Amino acid sequence: MNKEFYFCYSGHLSKFLQSKGIRYITKAITPNTNQMFTLFKVTDELSQALIEYKPIKEARIAAEIAQ
Repeated sequence: MNKEFYFCYSGHLSKFLQSKGIRYITKAITPNTNQMFTLFKVTDELSQALIEYKPIKEARIAAEIAQ
Protein backbone atom coordinates (compact mmCIF):
# COMPACT_ATOMS: atom_id res chain seq x y z
CA MET A 1 0.00 0.00 0.00
CA ASN A 2 1.41 3.37 -1.01
CA LYS A 3 0.47 6.06 1.50
CA GLU A 4 0.48 9.53 0.04
CA PHE A 5 -0.45 11.45 3.19
CA TYR A 6 0.52 11.27 6.86
CA PHE A 7 -2.09 12.27 9.44
CA CYS A 8 -0.27 13.50 12.55
CA TYR A 9 -2.35 13.60 15.73
CA SER A 10 0.55 14.57 18.02
CA GLY A 11 1.23 18.24 18.68
CA HIS A 12 4.77 17.41 19.80
CA LEU A 13 5.50 15.49 16.60
CA SER A 14 3.90 18.14 14.41
CA LYS A 15 6.11 20.85 15.94
CA PHE A 16 9.17 18.62 15.52
CA LEU A 17 8.42 18.02 11.85
CA GLN A 18 7.91 21.73 11.27
CA SER A 19 11.20 22.50 13.05
CA LYS A 20 12.86 20.23 10.47
CA GLY A 21 11.45 22.46 7.73
CA ILE A 22 8.72 20.03 6.73
CA ARG A 23 5.64 21.98 5.74
CA TYR A 24 2.18 20.67 6.43
CA ILE A 25 -0.69 20.72 3.98
CA THR A 26 -3.39 21.64 6.45
CA LYS A 27 -4.50 21.47 10.05
CA ALA A 28 -8.01 20.29 10.76
CA ILE A 29 -10.29 18.64 13.30
CA THR A 30 -11.67 15.14 12.84
CA PRO A 31 -15.46 15.60 12.98
CA ASN A 32 -16.22 12.35 14.83
CA THR A 33 -13.70 12.83 17.64
CA ASN A 34 -12.99 16.58 17.60
CA GLN A 35 -9.30 15.67 17.58
CA MET A 36 -6.88 18.08 15.88
CA PHE A 37 -4.52 16.68 13.26
CA THR A 38 -1.86 18.02 10.93
CA LEU A 39 -1.67 16.59 7.42
CA PHE A 40 1.70 16.08 5.75
CA LYS A 41 2.64 14.72 2.33
CA VAL A 42 4.69 11.54 2.65
CA THR A 43 8.23 12.15 1.41
CA ASP A 44 11.66 10.67 2.08
CA GLU A 45 12.36 13.72 4.26
CA LEU A 46 9.24 13.07 6.35
CA SER A 47 10.09 9.38 6.70
CA GLN A 48 13.60 10.21 7.92
CA ALA A 49 12.26 12.77 10.40
CA LEU A 50 9.84 10.18 11.81
CA ILE A 51 12.77 7.82 12.39
CA GLU A 52 14.68 10.63 14.12
CA TYR A 53 11.68 11.44 16.31
CA LYS A 54 11.21 7.92 17.71
CA PRO A 55 13.91 8.15 20.44
CA ILE A 56 12.71 11.66 21.32
CA LYS A 57 9.19 10.34 21.80
CA GLU A 58 10.42 7.43 23.91
CA ALA A 59 12.47 9.77 26.12
CA ARG A 60 9.50 12.11 26.55
CA ILE A 61 7.23 9.23 27.55
CA ALA A 62 9.84 7.89 30.00
CA ALA A 63 10.16 11.35 31.58
CA GLU A 64 6.39 11.61 31.98
CA ILE A 65 6.23 8.18 33.62
CA ALA A 66 9.07 9.09 36.01
CA GLN A 67 7.20 12.12 37.33
